[in-house]
Amino acid sequence: MNRTVRVMLALVSLAALAVWMPAAAFGAAAEAPAAGGPGALPAGHPPMPKGHPPLPTGQPPMGEVPSMPPDAKGALVVQAVQGTRGGPAVGADPVVVELVCGGEVVKKIETKLNAKGEVILENLPVGQIVQPVARVRHGGADYQAVGDIMHAGPPDQRITVVVYESTEEAPAWVIRTRHVFVRRTGEGLYVKEMMIVESPTDRAWLGKKVAGGERATLELTLPKNTGRVDFYVGLYQGLTELKDRQLINHMALPPGTSKYQFGYVVPIEGGKAGIEIAIPADTDQLVLLLPDDGAKASVTGLSGGETVEMGPQKMRLYKAEKLKAGQKAVVALSGLKSAAATTTPAPKPKDGTSALPQTLAAVGGGVIVVGGLGVVCFKWLKSSPRSS
Repeated sequence: MNRTVRVMLALVSLAALAVWMPAAAFGAAAEAPAAGGPGALPAGHPPMPKGHPPLPTGQPPMGEVPSMPPDAKGALVVQAVQGTRGGPAVGADPVVVELVCGGEVVKKIETKLNAKGEVILENLPVGQIVQPVARVRHGGADYQAVGDIMHAGPPDQRITVVVYESTEEAPAWVIRTRHVFVRRTGEGLYVKEMMIVESPTDRAWLGKKVAGGERATLELTLPKNTGRVDFYVGLYQGLTELKDRQLINHMALPPGTSKYQFGYVVPIEGGKAGIEIAIPADTDQLVLLLPDDGAKASVTGLSGGETVEMGPQKMRLYKAEKLKAGQKAVVALSGLKSAAATTTPAPKPKDGTSALPQTLAAVGGGVIVVGGLGVVCFKWLKSSPRSS
């Protein structure tokens, strides 16, 4: 395939991504359902707070549960299954189930699985819309899964939590692809990252030991002066820490492929802003997309910079391949003008909500690879951020 055809195909793929990216890639307000439509919040209700997923399509507006009395009860089955080939059957592991409504934990149940690795929970309060979050501790590691919105009835909803045998030995994990999308907002720059990590073993790595007796499997250095940080996928409250610009994931790294999605605000000062992308592990591919809005960009550690059309928006595309742990890419922007009148604010969960594990609906997606350029197209519309 000659270069011209490859470039054309890449541009076509990027144009297709633009249908998704302006709203979903940056968590813009376009993610919110239309007022009064399916999954809409009632009039005057604050935005979805800290990690609560938007209501699935077809659900009634929050607070409206037809034919469901306030004292309605439901039931739930939680089952843990062994993910390590040849591993022992899962038995009486500890499990915590939380029912989340409007970003708040309305009921928390701490119990154990039975000898078959499951537990049936009955008489759960479902008179309001609740979503269950199940966390199983197995072999020194926590594994979490999220169920669907619960309704009154028999235990016909089942949450399956895949667990693995654990190891202290660090695997040769790599970052297969990392995509960094930058958007102007009223707060400054909003940077949203997607990472696909691969661990070649069949066991979950507990992580290296860090201060305080904790474990760490992923450590990312965020840019200087980083403001709010939002966790979308793969990073959970109580299992992720922000310390001295370090984003530290304490959750075990499972075998195979793991996805991480997070965003953060970088302030603009005097028309200037900088983003430093640190590489924590060997990385097959790094892609950066910057708005082509007239600002001057100086980028080191990445090549490219050509303008691509992404729907109504023009973006500058940079990329690098086969990066080694410890390398970094540096972006310096200058000539940034006020964007308050032309941009949509990045997502900002309601203040004052209680801390809880980030709850996420199922996230689907895939990777389009054209001419050596992989474009990750995840459906982020079903996740909402939890801020730190």
